[in-house]
Amino acid sequence: MVSAKSYGDIATTSGDTLSVRSLERNNNDSPATLSLGSEVNTSPQDSLIITEPCNVDDQIVDKLNEIIRKTTRVEIMVKRLLQKISNDPTHTPLHNTDSISNTCIQPFTKYRLLCEYEERLKSGEDARKELDNIFRLCGGNSTKENIKRGLRHIFDDKLARKCSWLGRKNNFQVSNLIIMDVLKNAVRKNFPLLTDKIFELTVSTWLRQANLRFTRKLEK
Repeated sequence: MVSAKSYGDIATTSGDTLSVRSLERNNNDSPATLSLGSEVNTSPQDSLIITEPCNVDDQIVDKLNEIIRKTTRVEIMVKRLLQKISNDPTHTPLHNTDSISNTCIQPFTKYRLLCEYEERLKSGEDARKELDNIFRLCGGNSTKENIKRGLRHIFDDKLARKCSWLGRKNNFQVSNLIIMDVLKNAVRKNFPLLTDKIFELTVSTWLRQANLRFTRKLEK
């Protein structure tokens, strides 16, 4: 709270402070001269120092004080709100790495479950952003490896062997999935020269080889 005294006195506050060093009116009752030699502190780190005296009347001084008080209150409220959010155990930043690792989905073994996840992606921007982060962070030393690692996050070979890019031969079509768009855009952030053709060929080849991978796993 700002407290102000008569001309010639010092007005100060504690914590978030307004300090007025001197406010003097000359003998001819000319407009008051406000000399602000100290700072208006809204935080321990931030300060505004006005070193040049300026001629102002009482109303302007009062208005400045009011603005300072309101600004200080707003900043305090924002700081308290941010502190409350950071201390909230239920609040998890969207791009937090721990959040990503915890939300990593298991590869789907059934097409029905894959379609249910597609519906989540259609209705939620946050879900698409999380999946984008998963695909980007799964890494790979090349474009194709990044694509394949992303596919392994989504498709179990049990499901992948029943899928193809265009859905031919009674397979499930994947080219129309939001998942594919998210994967392509995510890989492009790591490898900007990725073309649609290379992406489609890589996905098609990986799906076509899924049956062989699945058979080898059963033989082990």
